[in-house]
Amino acid sequence: MTKLPELIVLCGLPGAGKSTYARQYVLDHPETKVLSSDGIRKELYGDESIQGNPADVFDLMKKRAAEYLNEGIDVIYDATGMMRMHRGEIVSFVPESIPKRCVIIWASLEECIERDSHRKRTVSREIIEMLAKTFEPPCCDEGFKEISIIMPEDFDKDQYEKEYQKGVKAWRDRPRGQNVISWMEYGLKK
Repeated sequence: MTKLPELIVLCGLPGAGKSTYARQYVLDHPETKVLSSDGIRKELYGDESIQGNPADVFDLMKKRAAEYLNEGIDVIYDATGMMRMHRGEIVSFVPESIPKRCVIIWASLEECIERDSHRKRTVSREIIEMLAKTFEPPCCDEGFKEISIIMPEDFDKDQYEKEYQKGVKAWRDRPRGQNVISWMEYGLKK
């Protein structure tokens, strides 16, 4: 029995390390194709910083993903994937029989902003912060057979859990109507 190709959907803030992860993955799995929204923008508009029409970018990414998967080739779908709706657009485009995996590339909000500031093409602090606020954690009911999280080597899980629980408590205990940082934003900053 031949192995079915796999769709790997990356999820993470700009600067988290999604493209780095994809490049490293391909070193171990050279038959895998990486489709990135930045790469498609560069192809369509001559420059990855030109946003152009997002529908055109993601329609072409979905079309190419389907073509590669139909040829039996594994695909890494490299885009932020912060919202369920956006992940659903690629997952629903691919036949149900194709295994789908989500890999969350985690880095703190401040680390993503710092990395972005050193790029030739920056996204901006404001955009990264806005994307962090829209993050919806992936769930298996989206069609993923597996969801994994890649953490930085220096990640202090115990400290993060303490800070995360403080953030959840502050969010739950906030006075009605008070604009308190969301528990997810709080967690992403640590």
